[in-house]
This record gives sequence, structure tokens and C-alpha cells, in this order.
Amino acid sequence: SIAQIGGYIDKKSQGPPGSKTIWRGMSRFETIVEAYAAFNQMTCGV
Repeated sequence: SIAQIGGYIDKKSQGPPGSKTIWRGMSRFETIVEAYAAFNQMTCGV
């Protein structure tokens, strides 16, 4: 989940993820998507 990408560890004793965790997760996910798109456009000289 986005919260886990942001560093949230789902434990019974822990509350729901906060806005900073969600924001961090969204930012990291955006980077992952951009990297995937860049690598997907690359060709191997074929």
C-alpha cells in the first residue's frame, strides 16, 4: 500500500498512518512510476 511505501508498519498497537506517511508514500510511488516508465522506453539495441 501507499502507506507501507511511506514507511508505515501495520501493527495492532499502532494507529492508522498519518498524512506525512501518506505523502511520503505518494512521493516515493511517483518516483517508482517515473523510473518504470523511463526503463520501459529503453531499448537494448535490438
